[in-house]
Amino acid sequence: MPSKTHGYRLRRFALCLIVLSLFGEAIAGETKQPIQIRDLRVRANDGHLVLEFRADNLINEKIKGIIQSGLPAAVEFEIRLLRGRGEILRKTFFRTLTYDIWSERYAIRYEDTTEVFTRFDAMLARISRCTDMLITTLHRLDRLARYTVKLRATVLPVSFRQNQKLSGWLEASEKEDDITSEERASGFKFNISRLISFFMGNRPGRGRTSRWVETTFTLSDVQK
Repeated sequence: MPSKTHGYRLRRFALCLIVLSLFGEAIAGETKQPIQIRDLRVRANDGHLVLEFRADNLINEKIKGIIQSGLPAAVEFEIRLLRGRGEILRKTFFRTLTYDIWSERYAIRYEDTTEVFTRFDAMLARISRCTDMLITTLHRLDRLARYTVKLRATVLPVSFRQNQKLSGWLEASEKEDDITSEERASGFKFNISRLISFFMGNRPGRGRTSRWVETTFTLSDVQK
């Protein structure tokens, strides 16, 4: 007769397969509405160069389903600052979108803070509109030079950094000593991390990515 441990592992295995199938669909299928960066501009704020923009179609229905299943999605914003044709600065900002299925709360995790929302559309509106992304201090810029800021957005079902952590957790769970004889007989114990790698890969390019969008400015333009 199957043990309680066996039943628990089978349920966890089934959940893993469901989640991984969502990953596979979200990653493999081409999106009909690509991410579009709009209204990109720079301005001066308290001695800093600040980026403003709107990101349309950032989260599609499949990524939304993954988030609402309780798994995170990562939004990556890549910024390049050029003087003429030479790149002088490159920055990457990560925003992690999560949903707590117990408290029914959504959250955006930034580098140093977290914002909590009760509705998905409120979280989406916040992540899709940025007014305060810091690029650099103004004193680093030459008043007579012309600069270009480039921006690209990428959405990942689970970031490639979290993928490694998740894979390690699942692989470690396979090495527990209390594997039952029924599980051995059914072939239940196998390397789940390989299955994760098959669906997700280990490269950030596996997500949805916008085109590079750019705007050109001088220091006198942003200080008006």
